[in-house]
Amino acid sequence: MEDQFTIRFERTGGFTGIGIDKTIDSLQLKKQETKMLKEMISNSHFFSLPARESMKPHPDRFSYKITIETRGRKHVVEFSQASVPPRLKDLVRYLIEKTRMKK
Repeated sequence: MEDQFTIRFERTGGFTGIGIDKTIDSLQLKKQETKMLKEMISNSHFFSLPARESMKPHPDRFSYKITIETRGRKHVVEFSQASVPPRLKDLVRYLIEKTRMKK
């Protein structure tokens, strides 16, 4: 994976219907955080995940969409809260926590 990358994290649905749409640019992160994210992405085999996991409809549950772009590659994965791919759980947890932090 390239040193420079962006992650767009979108969350929709939920009880209140308040969505999240956040883009993280590796150039704006500290080296340690960039390294950690690269490891999470690599360990999840993100670029080999199917574009859409089976999304079981559940009222008041979240839907997620993660787009990762590096030089020359772009991949999008969508899934529901009930069908988070096990390999992505750490990354999703990190992204949710990152959206709660002040800018």
